[in-house]
Amino acid sequence: MNIQNINPINIYNNVSWNSSAKTPRFISFTSAKDISLQYVLEKHSKFLPERIIEEIKKLLASGKKELPQLWELHNQVYEPLMNAKSLEEVKSLYPELKDVQDMTILSKNRSKAVKAVRERMPLENFTLEYLKRIYSPKNQESIVKEFGFTMRSLLNWLNSKLNIKKLSGNYLNLIRMSNEEENNRIAECSRQAIYANPELQAQRQAKVTEHHRTPEYRAKKSKESKAFYARCPEHRDKVGLISQRTWDKCPEVKAALSAYTVQCSNFVRSALSKKRLGQQLSETERKAIGGYYQYFWDNNPVHKATYKRCRREAIKELKAEHLIY
Repeated sequence: MNIQNINPINIYNNVSWNSSAKTPRFISFTSAKDISLQYVLEKHSKFLPERIIEEIKKLLASGKKELPQLWELHNQVYEPLMNAKSLEEVKSLYPELKDVQDMTILSKNRSKAVKAVRERMPLENFTLEYLKRIYSPKNQESIVKEFGFTMRSLLNWLNSKLNIKKLSGNYLNLIRMSNEEENNRIAECSRQAIYANPELQAQRQAKVTEHHRTPEYRAKKSKESKAFYARCPEHRDKVGLISQRTWDKCPEVKAALSAYTVQCSNFVRSALSKKRLGQQLSETERKAIGGYYQYFWDNNPVHKATYKRCRREAIKELKAEHLIY
């Protein structure tokens, strides 16, 4: 795993490790104010709606010292949509939505999606209400439940039929991260997940740690890795592509790992720097890096799940683009 492209912003982390103590300690959650419009534009513009990009550029060019957070800007930009009375009005306000279709074009379709909508509202009301849910913004899972769809694929089918482009999941994450209240809620959920069963977690972590510390295990994995890369040097490029695309898809995880790194000892940070530069590491440094990653993932189950999902998506995308095979 490579952290050289992680942006060192001061976003909240669930826990950090004090090397002189036996238990983790919490650090302050101050991320929201650091997800600035400048940061969002420079680092994550590819996830932003074009209209948001233009508004951010205008604000930055204005020279104003007090700028809104991303979530505030989003609400300001799409407030007229929230108050719109018809789909035609939405299209006049937001030309980028001019190709969106009214649900009535599917009135003769016998799909489960159309049936679910009919049970809740007239078809002619759906597209406007759906757009308002998307730009409120709500995530896809909550929208699926709200309209009574049995599976997410039904929503994807409607998006295709009605020419509706959903907001990027990464953009939704950035919005949540820029909102202090939502940030704290997510952090609390993470803490509860981490400590839901501390005894069981301690037992599991102890077993994993014990196994990974054995000389036999480390020697075996080192030998396997060296042999593999000797046979397939091109695989290093493949791993790099997958890693880069994965981190691009989960900025909140990148930021949390960055914040965690800042809290680590100088020794750990020095070892990470040497690894990044391709310098030879001592056995102690290798162990420190192994413990660094293991502790972060073990104590951040929400981020771990997000990273795994994004990695699967990254591999699928890269294969579709014929960048890896």
